[in-house]
Amino acid sequence: MLLDHIAAGRITTNHLATHVMPLDDAPHGYELFKTK
Repeated sequence: MLLDHIAAGRITTNHLATHVMPLDDAPHGYELFKTK
């Protein structure tokens, strides 16, 4: 049911991702996550 709301545009999820980076930078991404 939640996915239906997201697909219909009633719930936005773009605010959930704060950084976009290549998979090679995953260790750095985890460090950023730990400090939030």
